[in-house]
Amino acid sequence: MGHSDEWTFADYFRYEKEIYRAIISAAVLCQWIAEHDTPPTDDNARDFAQIG
Repeated sequence: MGHSDEWTFADYFRYEKEIYRAIISAAVLCQWIAEHDTPPTDDNARDFAQIG
């Protein structure tokens, strides 16, 4: 089989999912900073990662 530059549906949706996950993570971070006036600690960041 030759190499194809075309994406499959699974590839497309996997990348789309990662983009939306990054957007949501950025929104959660911005909300945290707005509420606490400080960036989250490492422990908070781990909690965020487990949620996503």
